[in-house]
Amino acid sequence: MNSYWPWWLGSLALASMTTLILLLVGTTLAWWLARSKAWWKELVGAVVAMPLVLPPTVLGYYLLSAFGSGSALGRAFTDVLGHPLAFSFAGLLAASLIFNLPFAIQPMQRAFEAIPADVRPAAACCGPGKGPARGWGLPDHVPGQGIRVPSSCRIQGNLFFPPGPCR
Repeated sequence: MNSYWPWWLGSLALASMTTLILLLVGTTLAWWLARSKAWWKELVGAVVAMPLVLPPTVLGYYLLSAFGSGSALGRAFTDVLGHPLAFSFAGLLAASLIFNLPFAIQPMQRAFEAIPADVRPAAACCGPGKGPARGWGLPDHVPGQGIRVPSSCRIQGNLFFPPGPCR
């Protein structure tokens, strides 16, 4: 029984770090996708959704190819940090972030898009303090976050340790 604890702790660390990073980065990117008028917004949205359309084995092969020592990214990572990216916790975290990107961004983007236009000025004047988050309408965005966090926990549980802790 004790031999399972390293696997559980590793899976818990991966799920926690993936959720935290995607919560921070995903909220920013989802807000930008919901509000931007840039012509390349649709291209970014398509790249974000790419893990949904690629079979998991194909995505895994591409990531192993990109993170391996034969690629420029893999060699640069090894040169900078002294250890390879493939088959390491950092590589697993990067793959988990890429795989979970659409599950984080799309619900939050839809939640930001659902905020009525007439409410946005009130969020700008009475938003969550000073700084870049002012005027985002974050209180109205909470339902999108509520969808995102359990879905990541469920996905991590299904991928890395059956029976997952979130079931």
